[in-house]
Amino acid sequence: MGKLTVVWWIAPEMFPAAANTQAVRDVLSRYVMIGIVHGRTGVQTASPPSKPVDRLTIMDSMSRSLSPLAANAVPAARGKHACAGFNSNCARPWGPWVRAMRWFIFDGQHGP
Repeated sequence: MGKLTVVWWIAPEMFPAAANTQAVRDVLSRYVMIGIVHGRTGVQTASPPSKPVDRLTIMDSMSRSLSPLAANAVPAARGKHACAGFNSNCARPWGPWVRAMRWFIFDGQHGP
């Protein structure tokens, strides 16, 4: 059995410019959304771990560390729905991997 880590950065460019995708594109332009999951691969199956990733550290292009936002810090009408919608739309092909994925949301805007 091998080990596999999937890191998924959700960029606004993944969604075509359209009226029904504008809210998600707005959220992804303001926040950095990254999903991560560790798992093991087998001969015919791949199964995700039972313990999710607890912490993720990322830096911007200027080598500044970004801290994950608390779940209630993201506008509920946008951020939570973007995560939920993405999980449900991607769960079919990825199955248990996406369902076990831990999502981190970072503030992508910096002050002066």
